[in-house]
Amino acid sequence: MNLQEYDKLKFGIAGIPIVSITLFYVFVSSTTSSLISFTAWNFSLLFIFVSILILCEILNKDTGPKAM
Repeated sequence: MNLQEYDKLKFGIAGIPIVSITLFYVFVSSTTSSLISFTAWNFSLLFIFVSILILCEILNKDTGPKAM
């Protein structure tokens, strides 16, 4: 995966919670408490996915020499 594809993926992943929260507000519920809980749930899933991506990047790096 090259750098441009990776940047597009990051922006796409960041936009998914915003779109889903907007759709939830318009079509499901506009009460404050349900909107806050749905927003927290979306962003927690986003951060779990981002942490998995970062973990995969770290594990794909070279381990280095034994002197390290």
